[in-house]
Amino acid sequence: MSKSQYRASILLLAYNQEDYIREAVNCALSQDAEGLEIILSDDCSQDATFKIMCEMADAYDGPHDIVLNQNRKNLGVNRHINHLVDMASAEVCVPFPADDTSMPNRVSRLLEVMERDDALLVHTDASTVDGDGNPSEAWHHHALFYHTTDVTKAALSDSLFLGATSAYRRELWRKYGPLPSYSKAFEDLITGFRAALEGRISYIDEKLVCYRQDVGISNAGGVSTRYRLDTMAESRERRKKMFVPRMTLFEQRLKDARTFGLPEDHDIIQSLEAAVEKVRLRGHFYIMPWWRYVLKYGGPAIKTTLSELNYIVKRK
Repeated sequence: MSKSQYRASILLLAYNQEDYIREAVNCALSQDAEGLEIILSDDCSQDATFKIMCEMADAYDGPHDIVLNQNRKNLGVNRHINHLVDMASAEVCVPFPADDTSMPNRVSRLLEVMERDDALLVHTDASTVDGDGNPSEAWHHHALFYHTTDVTKAALSDSLFLGATSAYRRELWRKYGPLPSYSKAFEDLITGFRAALEGRISYIDEKLVCYRQDVGISNAGGVSTRYRLDTMAESRERRKKMFVPRMTLFEQRLKDARTFGLPEDHDIIQSLEAAVEKVRLRGHFYIMPWWRYVLKYGGPAIKTTLSELNYIVKRK
């Protein structure tokens, strides 16, 4: 099949997920849509993940075309996605995180709605389980795009939709550029805002993915956002680490808003510039000597200090 004939490229991303990879690959190979390219990609795992991928690819004799990829070094989620979007032959890319599973009609439904609505991004509902496969609360239903896709609200939101359910067009990369390399600035928070700027988002109210919460490649080596730390030192360190992804996210959204063509006096530009400055002020609390911090920022530094100390104490 020539590149121009592919309707979609499945991007199956894996990193140290030998416990889940067989089921995830089977879900990709079982998709009922025609004209699929399936990229099985391992981000330099230390376990048997890529070996299992190769074995399954060798044994496959179905209608889809398979591409195997293993990164020579670990790229992290965002750079891994950027690499696969560059590799993909089709215009539409469908991420398949290796710890989740998908219904056989997931890709066909995504393509149907994407083509019908001329959408840049389509996402769906999902059932949710914990690491042991037990049903868990569907936290994603609290995210913004399950209620509105208003771009002004999306600009400052840190929860847009469940990225593991999505499909997107490569146009979001051609126009706006690659995702930032820092993977904790989650890709759905960036692709979602870009699609909201364009006004081209669609939602399918069907549970086409079974999502494992807090065990995916985005959480590797991390801590659940619902886990309360025990000591003030841990609480302080966790709070400190929050500011790098938030700064990265807001700076990227500001860049994307300007790429879209919003004028400098637009409310979204103004709110994002204010958000960048607020995050910078709070982040500097953790990395500057206090006397220098107060000297640089004056009254706002004192107010921020009290606010951050209050947060740390409450979270310990």
